[in-house]
Amino acid sequence: MSEIRSCTIESFLTDVASTSPTPGGGSVAACCAATAAGLALMVERIGSNKREGPSFQPLIARCECLREAFLNFADRDATAYTAVIDAYRLPKTTETRSQAIDAALHQAAEVPLTVAEHCLDLLELLAELALLSPGSCISDVGVATLLGKAALDGALLNVEINLAAMKSTVAVAPITERVHVLSRRSTDLAEQALSCVRERIKS
Repeated sequence: MSEIRSCTIESFLTDVASTSPTPGGGSVAACCAATAAGLALMVERIGSNKREGPSFQPLIARCECLREAFLNFADRDATAYTAVIDAYRLPKTTETRSQAIDAALHQAAEVPLTVAEHCLDLLELLAELALLSPGSCISDVGVATLLGKAALDGALLNVEINLAAMKSTVAVAPITERVHVLSRRSTDLAEQALSCVRERIKS
């Protein structure tokens, strides 16, 4: 599999549709988040080109960093899952096989967890943008919000499946708590942004 960020859309979708386990759901979630960030950047740049109104430059800078991070995470997720496969392929007679599998699963959970945390940052940004966006672009803010929330939920699902496979429970509890916090907070932010979007569409 080639580096995801350098793929065409068609080649990426072909890879996703193949029998290869990578790129899988984690990479797709990260790419979905990158798309949401790109859509937010479009809105911010259109707003920035208008002579009146607030400065969008701080939002643009934040969103550019998020988009870049999501693209990097798409590749990191695929790499992390490959490490899990390699750990499971170790001979069952290997004394450290169980520890190797848990270590790989832990890393495979941390990558999408970090994606979800970045998605929360994006949703916070979109809640701000819903108030500031030019009226002509307000539906794009809504689409970006829906994509950002879907990406976060997808990333968390990948966290959960990796945690479920771990034998050691020491690291599971704190990650599970982070998952719950992210889920609750993201729901509130998405509802806030979408409510604002719909109100502005009506006005």
